[in-house]
Amino acid sequence: MGEMTPTSQPTPDQAIQEAVRVLRAANPRISMADAVTYATAWTEYVTADENIRANGTVVAHPKTGAPITNPYLPVRADAMKRMASVRGISADVLWQRRSGL
Repeated sequence: MGEMTPTSQPTPDQAIQEAVRVLRAANPRISMADAVTYATAWTEYVTADENIRANGTVVAHPKTGAPITNPYLPVRADAMKRMASVRGISADVLWQRRSGL
């Protein structure tokens, strides 16, 4: 059972700005609103996924130590839904970077 530990990331604003830059370069016709929506969800997804990978799906409650479902699981699921809701955007470059391809 993992403990909740912070992940090392650029600040959320920096991560969103970089994702928007990458998305706009790959999708010059998408609106800024769609790019920001996807990028915001993307950064939340990455943060949550890294925490889940580091700590597992069951973690110790910070006060009681009792096992609980990792609170980042619904964050990751919600972020994925929001990314899927943005139509007409190619985000392959973000996923390739994430997977190291």
